[in-house]
Order: sequence, then structure tokens, then C-alpha cells
Amino acid sequence: KIICENLAAQKAKYGFIIEEFDFNGKTYLSKKEVLKFDKMEAFFAKNFYTIAQLIGEKKIEMDGYPTGIYWSWDMEKMTTETAVAMPVKNITESPSAEFELITLPPNKALKIKYYGSYEKIGEAHLAMDAYMKDHGLKQLVPVMEVYVTDPMAEPDTTKWITKVIYFVE
Repeated sequence: KIICENLAAQKAKYGFIIEEFDFNGKTYLSKKEVLKFDKMEAFFAKNFYTIAQLIGEKKIEMDGYPTGIYWSWDMEKMTTETAVAMPVKNITESPSAEFELITLPPNKALKIKYYGSYEKIGEAHLAMDAYMKDHGLKQLVPVMEVYVTDPMAEPDTTKWITKVIYFVE
């Protein structure tokens, strides 16, 4: 009963349930770039497709869902340093010079399970900022968005699930 009441209070305060967890670390086959916000959609679509093709051709084992990794988000310049990333297992070097392996170490993390279109995902990020401030947590980079639902397979945006993950100390 107490857990349910605490979750309800958290959802009322932040608009989301924010879960603390231990991120176990993971390796990603990725394409990293600094780009303007208006170039993100095309960058993600092209590179998710290309990385998925490469993973299939090389018979690389996946270790989760497609992920966006963000090192910066500059509202003034309207730019981000980001990577399109696919979690992979059992490889130690990239199978292509076009892509790099990024390994994120184990760390304490926060997670929001966001339902909806990407246009409104900023609400989850603002909730995460408020939660960290209220709990005296320091944000570490990068920030991740794990895209659980494939928009090409599910047209109903209310069914799209994205896990928003922040590393903290």
C-alpha cells in the first residue's frame, strides 16, 4: 500500500513515475555527430536503418532496443551531440569504419517510461530535471532515450514507449 501511495504521489508531482536503478553497462554500435535539431530525424532514420542492416549482415547479436545517446543539448545554438546506437553483444571492434563502438559503464541511473510521440518527450526530461533537483542528485552525461516501440510498426503514437534514462551520482 505504501509503495502504491508513493508512486501515485510521485506521478502527481512530476507527471511520471521515475525509477532509480543500477545500469549494468552496455556496448553500442553507433554513429555519433554534432548536428542541428532539424537534422535529427533524418540522421536517426538513415543511421538506424544502416546499422540494423550491418548487424544483420555480420550476424551480430543485439542486446536491447535502438537508442539515442545525447552528450549535449544546446537550446541557444539548436544543436546536439548525439549518437544513433544499437546495443550489441560479444564484439570488441566495429565491423565498419563508418560506425564506432561506444561502451557505457555501470552506473546509478533514473528511468522514466514515456508513452507518446517524440514531440512531447521534453516533458519527461523536464520531470527528470525536477526530480534530480528535489533529491539532490547530480546528472552525468550522456542521457539516453531507448526506443522500445518501432514507429513504422505501430502508427498509434499513444502506444509508443521510450525509456528516458539519466545517469546520476
